[in-house]
Amino acid sequence: MTEENLRYLKIAEVRRVEGGTAIGLNGRVTFDESRTAHVGSPVEGRVIQVLAKPGDRVHHGQTLLNIHSPNFTLAESAEQKARSALLVAEKNLARLKRLFAEGASSQREVSEAEDALAQARAEYERAAADLASLGGNQDKPSPDFQLTAPTNGVVISRSPSALVGAEVQPGSGTLFIIADLSKVWVLADLPEREMGGVHPGLPVEVEAPAYPGVKFPGTVEYLSELLDQSTRTAKLRCLIPNPQFRLKPEMFVNVTLHRPQADILIPTSAVVTKGDQFFVYVEDDGKERTYTPRPVILGPEIGKMVPVVKGLQGGERIVVEGAVLLDSAFHKLL
Repeated sequence: MTEENLRYLKIAEVRRVEGGTAIGLNGRVTFDESRTAHVGSPVEGRVIQVLAKPGDRVHHGQTLLNIHSPNFTLAESAEQKARSALLVAEKNLARLKRLFAEGASSQREVSEAEDALAQARAEYERAAADLASLGGNQDKPSPDFQLTAPTNGVVISRSPSALVGAEVQPGSGTLFIIADLSKVWVLADLPEREMGGVHPGLPVEVEAPAYPGVKFPGTVEYLSELLDQSTRTAKLRCLIPNPQFRLKPEMFVNVTLHRPQADILIPTSAVVTKGDQFFVYVEDDGKERTYTPRPVILGPEIGKMVPVVKGLQGGERIVVEGAVLLDSAFHKLL
């Protein structure tokens, strides 16, 4: 490379920087679908009382609807009948075993009583399972079925079918959506250029305009493997603890991702690309002005700077301007 061209080179010392990098995104709060229950009716009948509405906080076992269901009465009766038959079979077997021990009963009678008990137990278990699938036993037999909340949470929505006088049946759809809002999801779109270093478990902070100066810490839970072709972004999902229920579904929030610390940052102008590899020119001798290309591994660009993951150490001097000219001259000498 000529002395004239060397005038265009700019050399700088590589320095370590303290602290990581942050990415700011716009996000939206929604409920955590893994902590959400869709409640439908397991019985056929008519709604006679509605005891919960959207926005209500409910607890496990709390009654949401009362449904008049003759079919539920049939299930209760079948379970009670099977339970009585089981008790009779148990007593009969115990009686025959006692008589057999006294020589007043045969082994055949005992065996037949054992078979009858096994059959009665199977019938009871089936009837009990049928009743349990409809919500389990109630204190007293009644044609009114109580649809209860399967979990603690907030009623997010209630179907128009959950009204007094409406007819409901199994498989007719969701009547209530209940969500546990003690933890919420925050959804955001992550630009393709910012994807490097972002992974599940990365710490985040969320700020809502409703609470100036308040930061809600959380973590990245999911980053989509697919990009939106039109926006060149990936879907990002963060899990945010919300013990005081201050973050509400559909709130808009600001999301800050804290990427791991980048020890060394260099200007993008210092990097020479060859295929899928990256190189920088390192100064060998300042007086002789000689430079050697060195392969480096880079992180995602941060404006006009790029972090060096591997290949450079603090204190080394590299070409930060004119590297392309130097690279062209270097290859002419090969």
